[in-house]
Amino acid sequence: MWDMLKEKFDSNNSRAGQLEVRRSFNQSRVQSGQTIENYVALLLRYRKTLAGTNNAISDETFKAHLLSTSPKDYDNYVDILMEQQDQHTIDSLVQRLLEREKTLQSQQGGNLSASASASALTARYLRNQQGLGLSAVLVSRVSS
Repeated sequence: MWDMLKEKFDSNNSRAGQLEVRRSFNQSRVQSGQTIENYVALLLRYRKTLAGTNNAISDETFKAHLLSTSPKDYDNYVDILMEQQDQHTIDSLVQRLLEREKTLQSQQGGNLSASASASALTARYLRNQQGLGLSAVLVSRVSS
């Protein structure tokens, strides 16, 4: 009986399972001490899980959620990005937020400059993912 209930509610193929993943996506927020990179990877896992279902997360929904749940340190930057939201793909939006994260880290005494870190991430993307996009890099890094 427990196995049957678990299968019904845990399965991403079941409506209940899909709704639980969508609910988790909608309720997700950046946690204290969590990097934007890890937060984006979490959101992308939810999106990937629901891809091809009736509860799939659209590009626009994903971008709006990402921008509206960004930390307070990003408020001014997010305001600018929201004005340009239609011009950004998910990958370019994530890239901008990662650059902002590195800038904030360097202002707080981090070792890497924003441009060096962004360049390293872009090089890794080009070398290892061959066109899958930055979001695929983040998902693969967290999944492994």
